[in-house]
Amino acid sequence: MVTVRLPHELETELNTLVAETGRTKSFYLTEALKYYLEDMQDRFELEKAIKDFYNGNQKTFSSEELRAEFGL
Repeated sequence: MVTVRLPHELETELNTLVAETGRTKSFYLTEALKYYLEDMQDRFELEKAIKDFYNGNQKTFSSEELRAEFGL
């Protein structure tokens, strides 16, 4: 169980959406959190890959090497 305090404007928007669609606040908050967490995980993985690249921990390939590897 999680309790969240929303800014008035955000709660008003959420209440409007709930009234117009018949879905619950819980539904929309769960969906929003699910997408946010997916985006944040992608962001952290990208930041790690960039750091690894700049620290020399990421193998790189030239376009010629990739073409040869994939027979292009």
